[in-house]
Amino acid sequence: MWALARQAGVPAVLTAMVRHAAVAQARVVDVLDAARRMVPLADRHLDRVTTAGHLTSTGDMVAIAERVAAASGSDADASALLRQTFALAQECRLDGRSDLGIGAVHLPEPEVLGAKSVGHAQHILSQRCHDALSWRYPTQTAQAQKTALSRLQDELGVIAGLGYGTYFLTVAAVCDLIRDNGVRVAARGSGAGSLVTYLLGISGVDPLRHDLLMERFCTPLRAQLPDIDVDVESARRTEMYEKILDKFGSERVTCVSMMETYRVRHAIRDVAATLGMPPGEIDVIAKAFPHIRARDARLAINDLPELRRMGFDAPRMQTLFELVESLDGLPRHVALHPVESSCRTPGFWIGRQWSPVGWASP
Repeated sequence: MWALARQAGVPAVLTAMVRHAAVAQARVVDVLDAARRMVPLADRHLDRVTTAGHLTSTGDMVAIAERVAAASGSDADASALLRQTFALAQECRLDGRSDLGIGAVHLPEPEVLGAKSVGHAQHILSQRCHDALSWRYPTQTAQAQKTALSRLQDELGVIAGLGYGTYFLTVAAVCDLIRDNGVRVAARGSGAGSLVTYLLGISGVDPLRHDLLMERFCTPLRAQLPDIDVDVESARRTEMYEKILDKFGSERVTCVSMMETYRVRHAIRDVAATLGMPPGEIDVIAKAFPHIRARDARLAINDLPELRRMGFDAPRMQTLFELVESLDGLPRHVALHPVESSCRTPGFWIGRQWSPVGWASP
């Protein structure tokens, strides 16, 4: 392949089919492959053809480059191959913040919401809230209206200072969309303490009447972005997902995933199944353990007499529990996130599944 690359005048790099960090983890990969495919752990079911799927050391890769150069022709230069490999690796490096936006604030673009700029979006937000004062508080006294107006100006000032105007307009647009489709929607949580969310129709709770504070929800003193919890009737939740995707585009809307990792019971079930143990025995072993980390399986056997009485400390069980412990913390299943206590990206809830309005650019 290297000789072909030189003939064609294209760069070549030296790499390996890396699937795990250390040599000993090859069997862990085998177990995961077998569990994923729901087949017994046997050579005919293995995806790999070699045990060299680990991350090789620099010294070993240099030695491989020199051997390949010796077998590839007189014009082959191992140092050139390594330089090209290193140059490509440098180009592939990513910075979590600057390249992927992790930890940065991404807010909806004003243009998507019909505004010409961030300032214009803030003006639209302010106008909509002021227009809503008369129908939210139609019979208030002059003093009560003055109190509501003062509270509104304070909240709008905080939102403008933080630059969150497009966020509030987006959540309001989502709630409007849901209502326009005849679906019930209601906000809950600390977002209900904001007069702005009440005037936008996001929340149905009057924060002035119930003496609720906006500061629990949004304040310049908090580093975290505010989250607005919105409940939608579950029977039409999926339909509303699709409506929101259609309105804003899949490049702007996403659902947060929840990564379920291996704990002891799931690890026992998957490992034992790949080892060909009977389902009844697997069920007994898994249910015998408390809800603990997979890495603590043998520690629990040593500490709990009831587990030892079941023979889990027998030599024939050692391979099972070694593999069980090796799966600790590894991903097992990905699902829609059911609960999010602190949202780093502006978002809203649909039912009990969080759908953040995560914009592609600030």
